[in-house]
Amino acid sequence: MATEVEELLTKKQVAGILKISTRSLDRLIEREDWPKGVKLGGVPRWRRSVVNSAIDQLGDNDG
Repeated sequence: MATEVEELLTKKQVAGILKISTRSLDRLIEREDWPKGVKLGGVPRWRRSVVNSAIDQLGDNDG
């Protein structure tokens, strides 16, 4: 049975999904309003499921 590997997104891809700049994403991370992601070779990556959950939480904070 094959194990499916979850897609890992770059900072640029995550920023694109959120329709913000990578610098704005950095600010969200610094304020702990966004998960830091996992580092692979010193470069942060985010699992798509983590991105989707974080987006849901941001939406919940809007009221």
